[in-house]
Amino acid sequence: MNNWLQKFCFQILWLLLWAVLATSHQLYGNRYEILLSNLKFQQSHWYTLPDSGSHGVGLLPALYWNKNDGLAMGLVLHNINNVPRKFEFRLLPSYGFDSQKIIGAGTVSYCFTNEKKHQYDVRLAFTAQHYSIETVTNSIIYTPNYLNNRPDYYKAQPFLTITRHTATGGTQWLLKYDWLQVATLKVAEPTSVNRFSYGYEPYGIFTVGYQAYQLIRSNKRLVNINIEHHHSYTKARLSYESVIARRRNEEGIRIKFFAGNILRNQGSNLPGSELRSSGFRGVTDYLYSGNFLDRTASSGLLSQQMLAGEGGLKSPSPFSGSLLLSAAVSSNVYSRWPIALFGGICLVKDDSPNAVFKNMVEMGISIIPWRNVLAVHLPLVYSRLLKENFNLNNRKFADLIRFELNLNKINPLKNKKGEQYFDQ
Repeated sequence: MNNWLQKFCFQILWLLLWAVLATSHQLYGNRYEILLSNLKFQQSHWYTLPDSGSHGVGLLPALYWNKNDGLAMGLVLHNINNVPRKFEFRLLPSYGFDSQKIIGAGTVSYCFTNEKKHQYDVRLAFTAQHYSIETVTNSIIYTPNYLNNRPDYYKAQPFLTITRHTATGGTQWLLKYDWLQVATLKVAEPTSVNRFSYGYEPYGIFTVGYQAYQLIRSNKRLVNINIEHHHSYTKARLSYESVIARRRNEEGIRIKFFAGNILRNQGSNLPGSELRSSGFRGVTDYLYSGNFLDRTASSGLLSQQMLAGEGGLKSPSPFSGSLLLSAAVSSNVYSRWPIALFGGICLVKDDSPNAVFKNMVEMGISIIPWRNVLAVHLPLVYSRLLKENFNLNNRKFADLIRFELNLNKINPLKNKKGEQYFDQ
């Protein structure tokens, strides 16, 4: 009871501090924006952000929540302004009440060139994150109750971008390195007193990429090429996306083609060593680039969250391989309705000697209450291979519905120019 009372009082003190700081910012007349943070993890953030001024530094309270750390409070220190600066930073040190840990994230970047003078900018950046996490190993879902502790997740990402904008488009070269250290569950002998434990297995992935976009009369075209290298595998991907607008600033038909190939695989068991026909789930998002409400959910609504990528299927297809080709199309039913029709075809083959392509086709309806942020996909028609797999696993219609929740798409902290085209 004493521990509960101490924790409750501590949270009240933090709330009072948060309120005092927020009031002080309002007294000084700073501009506020409500936003959801782009820390690219499984938490949801709610806090206010004032403009830091032409030369100043902004300081404000932060209040957010995630599944494993619970309620977290901290401070945001930043110099983000409406006008991009050569040196920009954003720091979020926080305290998680449930995990009782110091957590948070930060980003610093420096631009070496003047875009107005050189027509391009070269920016070097570094991001870092630390949160608590749950992991899945050997089909065993780790929960903090086993050890009365929460394992940690660390990520560091230095990257270099060379971006050039023109009147009708732009290009960007990207070089980045993702270093992650994630706790994995270890299972000892059944007779062991401490049967469950966890250890840290760091890994790093290099990525070299090229993106180009063109915008003509609200019609968009985007090409993305990247090569991803891990010490045990190398993967190449190419995608082309075209958006044909019915009217100005109104999306009509979206068409996407994707091709990917695993160039080298030396027995890697990372999710990235395979090409997936229907994007990523929480347990297969190996770069931790999505905002999942629950990464380890194996059933229920939260297990149906997806992150679009690679193969374009919306159905929960389990098939993956070393060579993948796909095409997907979607079209709004009516400009004022948040409903779109979608269809897709995917061919995937593994690297076994006698392997043949698996052919999958689907059609359905998407409900999109918030474009690029929230979408619910309902597959209605699918090919025999998918139907046989769904029947084998006793999947009902409700189990086939999937949704996307891209909180990082609504972050106003990014520079506005080119944000909708280039994403690190």
